[in-house]
Amino acid sequence: MRALAFLNPPDHTRLRRLVAKAFTPRVVEGLKARVEGLVGESIDRALDAGEAELMGELAVALPVTVIAELLGVPVADRERFGAWSAAMARASDPAFLLPPEAVERAASARREFNAYFRELAEQRRWKPGEDLLSELVAVSDRGDVLSEGELLVTLTLLLIAGHETTTDLIGNGVLAFLRNPSSTRC
Repeated sequence: MRALAFLNPPDHTRLRRLVAKAFTPRVVEGLKARVEGLVGESIDRALDAGEAELMGELAVALPVTVIAELLGVPVADRERFGAWSAAMARASDPAFLLPPEAVERAASARREFNAYFRELAEQRRWKPGEDLLSELVAVSDRGDVLSEGELLVTLTLLLIAGHETTTDLIGNGVLAFLRNPSSTRC
């Protein structure tokens, strides 16, 4: 299965239409207050401690938490979720740059991720929640639905793209601000 980003029409169009039906304005708007709350909590912890490790305590933790909540991943499973993301994202580097153990960690993470989400998706089919996974499992367009493979590839894309890009954006944004504080307008 190839991810949405690597497909051409008509496959890309079909998959994008199905996924877009699950990403409703209601779902996206519902994230805003939660993200602001999570950032506020992180800032409060840093202020209480008198310091913070930006990348670990905010830039890595925030996207994993938001994506996990968006997909309806139980709190108890979120640590594994973050580890899977890191291992699978590392495998997006060119293969000749990766040591064999990184390739194996990525393959193992993908197997565990897929097995986990197969089970969670099955639970959502029978008992839907208020989460994106439930929406993706239930979405249809004139009888067309996401296959299991399409669902798993889409979830992998959401995890890696949403986690890694947001982590990098937060880190690079803060670095740019620290290097040029007078050039940033708030």
